[in-house]
Amino acid sequence: MCNPASRREADQWWKEHSPQQTIIMFEFIDSIPDIILRPLMAVLCAAVLGFERETQGKAAGLRTQMMVGLGTAIFTMAAWNLQERLADTEGATRVDPTRVIAGIVGGLGFLGAGSIIQAGKSIRGLTTAATVWVVGAVGIACGLGDYLLALVATGFATIILVGVGYLEHRTDITGSTKSLPPKDS
Repeated sequence: MCNPASRREADQWWKEHSPQQTIIMFEFIDSIPDIILRPLMAVLCAAVLGFERETQGKAAGLRTQMMVGLGTAIFTMAAWNLQERLADTEGATRVDPTRVIAGIVGGLGFLGAGSIIQAGKSIRGLTTAATVWVVGAVGIACGLGDYLLALVATGFATIILVGVGYLEHRTDITGSTKSLPPKDS
């Protein structure tokens, strides 16, 4: 419950800063092309990793990875935009965009956990879960405009998924499932 004075102040603040008054107020983003480029880069990087998962017949394939990349980029951009918007506003609630990133990482953990399947003594889907997590990190980097970091991470992840995956199957180091350790009695 808020007192009438603070409610009036809040209403006044909203009138001054409402979307009708401010059509685009991305202060930390330099231009409209940048507003398009950040999510686009996230989607493209995610598509590279999602394509590999799709060709392997995994549930979290191309579309899922692209949506994760897009979502994390948008959440990151929106959090930083809100923080910039409220930074100089007297009496406004302080916004910490790093908390949004922490929330994204936690949410990605739940999403990744959904791709892990335990059947008997084997566990499947760990690589797909890890890929969802990496795609989220790439989306965050793109949302912040750190394209070099996003491209390097995408490159490393692709090498791991394709190169190491090929070596695993070529040398038969591991099977398609990981065995659980025996239970202690």
